[in-house]
Parts: sequence; C-alpha cells; structure tokens
Amino acid sequence: MEDFPAWHFDPKGIFSVKSAYKLHVKISEREYMRDAESSYNSIGNLQNSGDRFWLNIWSLPCPSKIKMFIWRVTHNSLPVNMNLKRKRVNIEDTRCFLCHRLDEDGAHLFIKCKRVRQCWRLLNLETVRRDLEACSSASDVIHKIWCLPVKQYMLIVVMWWMWWENRNKIREGDPACSTENIVFRVQSYTKEYLNLFKPEKSVILKPVPKWKPPQQDQLKANVDGAYTVGNDFGGWGVIIREASGQIIAARAGKVQNVGDAFTAELHAVREAISLANQLGIGN
Repeated sequence: MEDFPAWHFDPKGIFSVKSAYKLHVKISEREYMRDAESSYNSIGNLQNSGDRFWLNIWSLPCPSKIKMFIWRVTHNSLPVNMNLKRKRVNIEDTRCFLCHRLDEDGAHLFIKCKRVRQCWRLLNLETVRRDLEACSSASDVIHKIWCLPVKQYMLIVVMWWMWWENRNKIREGDPACSTENIVFRVQSYTKEYLNLFKPEKSVILKPVPKWKPPQQDQLKANVDGAYTVGNDFGGWGVIIREASGQIIAARAGKVQNVGDAFTAELHAVREAISLANQLGIGN
C-alpha cells in the first residue's frame, strides 16, 4: 500500500472543517482553562482524552441539569470570579461570596472554602475532601470521585450543585442557606435520586384499581399529592363524592417548601379535612 496524506485528528485520516473546528475548540480550552487540564499532554490524544469518564457523567442517577453542571465543573467553565477575570471580564472583587477571604475559583468554592468544609464534615466526607484538595486539576478531582462508592460520589455531586445554587443566591443579594439546611437537603435529594434513577427493569403492569363508592349514607374523600425531584414545591388535589359518584366538592393547589412526595400527600390530607369541616361534614 502506498503512503498517502492523512489528517491525524480523524480516525479515518480524512480532513474536514468539522474536525478542524473541534481541534481548535479543544486547543482553546487548553489555553484558557489550564487548571482544568487532564494528564494528557499530547495533542494527538485530544480525540480520546477524557472519554473514559464522560460516560460516567451522563449516566449519573440525577436530573440532566446536574449532569450538565458536573460537565461544566470538569471543564472549569463555571462563571466563578477567577474564570471571569481570566476571560477579561471587568470584576473589581474576585473574593469568594461566602467567606470573603480568598479569590473564588472552582477548587476554593467547592473544596477549600471554610464554609463549604462544614458541609463536607457534616456529610462525613472530610477525609475525601482532603484527598481531593491535593489534586492539581478539575479532571483529576472528577477521576478520584468516580473511584468512590456510588452513594459517596452522589453526595458530593448533589452537595456541589446545591452549594452552587446557594452561592448564586448570595451573589444576587438573597440570604444564605444554613449549612445544616443544605446538608439535610443533600441527604434527602441524594436518597431520592438513587431510588428514582435506578436502572430500568422489566415492568409488570398491574390493573388500575377502580374507585369504590362509600355506603349510601356516607361521603368519600380521595386525595393525592404530587412532587417532582429537584423542585421545592408540590401539588395536591382533593375530591369528595357521594355513593352515586356525584361530586360534592373538589379542590387542587400548589404547596411550597416540599421535599418529597409523602409531604405533598400529607398536605392533601390536611386540605381534605379542612374542606370537610367547611362543608359541615362529620364522620
């Protein structure tokens, strides 16, 4: 076979504008985000660098917005103060919004800040935090996190996401959430995500139970609550019917500060009792 010119950055050796553009973008990322560099130093490895853990990000048992957030953490592309300054954004104060002591970069915000260290300790992850603190890049941190048990790395992922939300609220002038509140939410959401985003199994369809009417001299109230993981609100609904199925009253609404489906359902029961009292309904 005779030698022929080949484009080194395409598996088939064929040059295209698309592959050249991808190469340009990756080289630009290396120039502007050196602290997010992996251990791949050869440009020839750009095609496959990081492929081993990108799949871990997209298969995380959590909502897509958190996966995208972790992807940005790995690329060091979050708009923390030092990244904005590096991109020549005019920022007078680059200090951390939470501790007001040191410049805010990704390592400081999520690992080194004295405020975030409290979260690590309350989650019993201080040993892990110290290990990550010694890493030299964002991708090294992510590599180490993937080596942890699923529950531990999910606690870290969810904690970072909520810490970032807390940071942004403070930046906009809102009051900061307490560390205890954030840790409680992290533990609750992590448990919810691990249960909700389990690998799909074969589903056995069960017959939907039909509504059973009450006795002739009674009324029946049916209630339900709804909650979507990742939100801080839920919905509720109440309907009261007589034995013939005739609707006597019905209500529905939205409730704030809800952390799970059970709380939303409890609120629906309370609304049913309140509606029954208003209608003068006894037992």
